[in-house]
Amino acid sequence: MSDQDDESVAVWRVSTARVVLLGIMVLPLSVLLVDLVFSESGQAAATVGFVLVEALVLYVGYGALARVASPAAREILVRT
Repeated sequence: MSDQDDESVAVWRVSTARVVLLGIMVLPLSVLLVDLVFSESGQAAATVGFVLVEALVLYVGYGALARVASPAAREILVRT
């Protein structure tokens, strides 16, 4: 692997860490929002919003993880 590959892996690791931290911050905030809404329709809307945000965070996080892990997986497969 070249130095440029090492740099790109480091950048993607930082991106993955940011996604994880964002997910950790979103969870308590969304729980508070659901608790603050008193009507049933408001709670339903807040819950749907929470699920959509969580899905987005997981989708982006998985994409970042796949980009970080793909070069290592390819290298392992080529060696065998």
